[in-house]
This record gives sequence, C-alpha cells and structure tokens, in this order.
Amino acid sequence: MAPSSEILASAQPDPEFLQILKSSSPPPLPTNVDIPTLRATSNKHKNEARDALGSPPPNLTERDIEIPVRDGSSILAYVYSPSDVVPGDELPIFLFFHGGGFCLGTRHDDMESNRILALKAGIIIVCLDYRLAPEHPFPQAIHDGVDALHWIAQNPTQAHPSAAPSAGLIIGGTSAGANIANGVVYLNRDLGSLAKVTGQFLGVGPLLPPPFVPEKYKDDYVSHEQNKDVTIPPEELARAFVGMKIWDVAWERS
Repeated sequence: MAPSSEILASAQPDPEFLQILKSSSPPPLPTNVDIPTLRATSNKHKNEARDALGSPPPNLTERDIEIPVRDGSSILAYVYSPSDVVPGDELPIFLFFHGGGFCLGTRHDDMESNRILALKAGIIIVCLDYRLAPEHPFPQAIHDGVDALHWIAQNPTQAHPSAAPSAGLIIGGTSAGANIANGVVYLNRDLGSLAKVTGQFLGVGPLLPPPFVPEKYKDDYVSHEQNKDVTIPPEELARAFVGMKIWDVAWERS
C-alpha cells in the first residue's frame, strides 16, 4: 500500500529551509576522524558561536548547578531562569538533553534557543551535562537523566527558588537528546513515576531505525527515502560519528 497523501505532505521540507540550503549548503562530513577530534572541532565552533552570542539579556539569569547521581559523583547542569520573577511565583521546569550522537555536545548547546524559550515561556530550563559515549556507554546517559529528573523533582529550589514541578515538569531534547529523554520518561514510569512528568518534547529524535519498523507501518515510513537528497542521509551521519550504520547504532543504544 502506498503512503497516504497526508503522510507524504508531512515530510515535505519547508520552503524557507530549502532556500537556506541553496545559499549555504552543509559542509562535507568528516571521514576517518576519531571522536576526541570530532569533539574538539565541534566544541571550538560552538564556543565561537557562544562568544558571538554574548552575555545573557538583563532579564535572564544563567548559572551552573551540580546534580548528584547514583555512583556517588555529580554532574553539571546549566540553568536558564527569568530574573524578573515575583516572590511566590511558581515556574515550570524543563529538563533538556542536548544532541550530539550520544558522544558530542555540552550543557551549553542550544544557548540561543534556550534563552528565548526561558523568557518567552517563563520557565526554568535545566540543561544536563549527561556523560558521553564511548567513555560512558549505554545506559549511562539514561541513568544520569533519570537521576537528574528525580533530584530536580525532589529539590526544585536548588535549580531556582521559584522552580515548581507542580506548575509543570517537562522533559525533552533534540536528536540524541530526544532519544535519551524518551528513555528517561519510560524508565521513570517503570520505576513508579517517582517524578510526575507533565509534558515531553522530542526534537528530531532517532527513536525507530527503519529495519525495526513493524511491517504494518513500513509503507508510511518514507521520509528517509523521500528526503535523502535534501539533507545529509542518516546512515552517512551515523557513520561520520562512529563508523556504523544508523540501525546498528540505535540497536546498540536500545
């Protein structure tokens, strides 16, 4: 059975995105580069972008906090919070996981969008420095995420005096971070929902590799082929990170 017109339409690239690609195509993917080199290059470019972004606006506060985890150590998180909060206000919390193929990225990623979101939505954003593969293989990132979620639910004012899970406790991320956020939500559920999650945001998360799509849905699972000439194919992106096909990566992380 052919995919429905609605499914096909949902995978159409936005015209504005196509225009951007015409004027500035993505750089070629690296080959035969080890993860430490990829990290160094990625962090260099991100640091330059962060320096160009400059200090936070006067109505926004940013700071690091330490979150204890199950092995007795602690991990850092970067907190964005509106600074014009009235005493007694209760603000929702958004626990955010950065992307980076499970092996790149830091708590400072997505700084511009997180600044905008914290101010426009009036929320506390906690960006977690979960530990990265391959030094910390699966399920370390999931465990870090669950530990952070439970700690924040029990100690919200450690993130900000007005942080209140009762006002909303959202968990999410982009790319690999979305995969981690999804796993954290399920594990939290399996542990008895110790944290009362009220919402979830999953941005371009690699959740279901093509070989594992149930047969009855395969006709509708077409965006990878439909857009293979528009963006970097997922398999090539995965090989650039770890030299494996994307479904091997996902299986190893599952």
